[in-house]
Amino acid sequence: MKIKCPCCNNDNFFEKYNDIAGEDGKFYSIIQCDFCKFSTLSPMPTDKELTQFYTQKYNGKTKTNILEFKNPEDFIKTNKSVYEDMSNRLLDIEKIANISNNQKRLSLLDVGCSYGHMVYVAGRRGYLSKGVDLDTESVSYGVTKLGLPLKVGTIYDVKSKFDIITQWMSLEHVLDPNNQVSEVYNCLNDNGIYAGSVPNMGGYYAKLKGRKWYNIVPPEHVNYFNNDNLRMMLKDKGFDVLFAGTIARYAAPSINFGIRKKLNKTISKIENNLLKALLLIFYRFLTVIKRIFVYRLLNFIIIKFKLGGNGIFWVARKNKNK
Repeated sequence: MKIKCPCCNNDNFFEKYNDIAGEDGKFYSIIQCDFCKFSTLSPMPTDKELTQFYTQKYNGKTKTNILEFKNPEDFIKTNKSVYEDMSNRLLDIEKIANISNNQKRLSLLDVGCSYGHMVYVAGRRGYLSKGVDLDTESVSYGVTKLGLPLKVGTIYDVKSKFDIITQWMSLEHVLDPNNQVSEVYNCLNDNGIYAGSVPNMGGYYAKLKGRKWYNIVPPEHVNYFNNDNLRMMLKDKGFDVLFAGTIARYAAPSINFGIRKKLNKTISKIENNLLKALLLIFYRFLTVIKRIFVYRLLNFIIIKFKLGGNGIFWVARKNKNK
């Protein structure tokens, strides 16, 4: 059965990679549109199969011990770098879209919000922020421990309209990205802003690693975009693309030495306040070192030589006339 490319509507695909072992024990091929190079899975998992997969994968305390943080302040301090990143993303959106939250309290919805990192940051910045996510444990933690306005659900469950909708590393997971982007359009106020990120299959690292690129993880990642085909899809669904490409925070691939993960686990279980405070300082120190001596250099090289980052960041405005 032929499928239609969600980006260019072409129905000619070729097999790019075969026999990719999925995280569900099955084997998949990566097929690619021969016109715009959008890639997807074959065979395509069903909605029921994906729901079962996510239920099993994310069941229980599998989230880097986050659920073991009984004190929300410790959770926030340990994830300070994540909150800083979210704040920078929001600043980028405001700058690119030329919007200000000072004139009125703008509303923001984060789709695939997890524990509510963006919702927390936007709320602190004066936005009327909310979030939706299918992961009941993450949402429950964000609501009960952090006091955030999160709900279990998807963009299709949203009944209100917003000034800004964000979607971070989420669009690659959905079975029908075309329809999801259309639904985002419907949930935005006139001239509303849609911003987000996806892994970049057109980037240098994806090309270098080929079939071994760590973002090729069926059936978790269903869709694989590049700058051009992502722009096509956004424009086709009624958005004026203000920016789609590489910025420093999405240039380098994710590098994990494992030290901070183990430290995070230790901090979540320590009761002694002094020891906990010292470990939080050390955790922060390791984060800063990694930013300065690893990511800053890699990001500079990638941006300087226009290699194409490991992720795509986009900001688009709803065109009410389309």
